[in-house]
Amino acid sequence: FLITPDFSQLTSTNSIHMIVTIALVASIESVLSAYAVDKIDPLRRKSNFNKDLCAKGVCTVASGMIGGLPIINEIVRSSANISSGARTRWSNFFHGVFILLFVILFPKLLHEIPLASLAAVLVIVGFRLTHPKTFRHMWHLGWDQFAVFMASFVTSLLTDVLIGVLTGFAIELALNAMRTRSLKSLFHLPALVTSSDEVALVAIKGPIVFSNFLLLKKTIDPHVGKRNIEINLRSAKFVDHTVMEHLKRYQDDHSEIEFNFSTHFSRIHMPITGHPLSGRSRRKPANAKVLEVVEILEETKASLSVDKPYV
Repeated sequence: FLITPDFSQLTSTNSIHMIVTIALVASIESVLSAYAVDKIDPLRRKSNFNKDLCAKGVCTVASGMIGGLPIINEIVRSSANISSGARTRWSNFFHGVFILLFVILFPKLLHEIPLASLAAVLVIVGFRLTHPKTFRHMWHLGWDQFAVFMASFVTSLLTDVLIGVLTGFAIELALNAMRTRSLKSLFHLPALVTSSDEVALVAIKGPIVFSNFLLLKKTIDPHVGKRNIEINLRSAKFVDHTVMEHLKRYQDDHSEIEFNFSTHFSRIHMPITGHPLSGRSRRKPANAKVLEVVEILEETKASLSVDKPYV
């Protein structure tokens, strides 16, 4: 039952198209699945995406050489592993070993398993991943996050997970561009860093959203060894939910070391909803000038270390 590849078709248009498609779909879906597993891991461990992609690439090549399918991470099987109490990568290893043994030793027995029973397993695990409380949580984050979530959810059901993710990506990008009125600013992050032996002050200007968060992470990471990192977001025009969630996880991931990670918003930063991780927009209320003056006085007081503010 082993089938060797026909390398004579390797340079054909159809072959190149399939190679690129499989590489993109397998890589993106594997990374997304690994990231999702990190969020539901009770031990709060973080995956090594580079190592994971290298392993998937080697296994996919080996599988293709004997006529097998590409190897990817699957959130359904990973979620089932966690639900069953799995703690280490040995669960994944034995999962593969058992499948291999059944394919080699009992191939006919596999065909006797009713498809309805396999479908029932997928329905149960899928329901756990899309529990009603997940929909409520997204609604509490704001109408924009709920709209992106529902668009990704429906598109994934009707088409494919990758198309669903790309749909959500496009809608979120369009919403952020409408809020900031600048598409270029969503991929650029002007930051001013002031650092000493124990403190790093990072002042951000302009919007900070999911598309430029990696730039902020690259700015913060070199200073993680310091005791205090303060991020000044008072001049940020908009901060989306993705960034708020990442900053919260960033603080939780480093909570075991002597590390004070804090963010500072302006008084005119209004959360979209009452949820603590909701996006924040720098709006202009009627008393915006008064709030800005009060904020300046408080900063002056803090910098001068006096008991009474200067008026």
